[in-house]
Amino acid sequence: PSFSPDGTKIVFRSERDGGGIFVMESMGGSVRRITNFGFNPAWSPDGREILCATAGIEDPQYRQVHPSQIYRIDLATLQPRPVRTEGDAVQPSWSPHGFRIAYWETSLSGQRVIWTIPAGGGEAVQVTAGTCVDWNPVWSPDGRHLYFASDRNGITNLWRVPIDERSGSPLGEPEP
Repeated sequence: PSFSPDGTKIVFRSERDGGGIFVMESMGGSVRRITNFGFNPAWSPDGREILCATAGIEDPQYRQVHPSQIYRIDLATLQPRPVRTEGDAVQPSWSPHGFRIAYWETSLSGQRVIWTIPAGGGEAVQVTAGTCVDWNPVWSPDGRHLYFASDRNGITNLWRVPIDERSGSPLGEPEP
């Protein structure tokens, strides 16, 4: 589940009624289905759209290559719009100023790598590399760092990398 930027709503994945993404008031009330697909929903900074991936994650260590796409869902029209439809893209996270979307993928070689892509779609920028398992990217509130889980030092821990929110390019090496 994820709280809206203003804290008045919650978006979540549920298996109810065949599964999908649902929104409800944060203090309770009726539940509204916004898609019949999707996992790991995330709010746009303005609260008008939801991101979701078409595949869910149970364990990043053992995830095989299962192509997953990222979609934006406009809450006024409920129309999904593709952001990333090539390869694999899971656990999307919108940057705080709405410029980019971070996600991770399982490559054909089995690596788990973090990328960013413009929020409207376009060319992806690779943020991490190596044989480690990097997953679950989350932007810092100021957009200057991207936090993620990784086993790059032998055990799973929290890492961050300085990043340019507009270009999606890393500005240094990941640090624990």
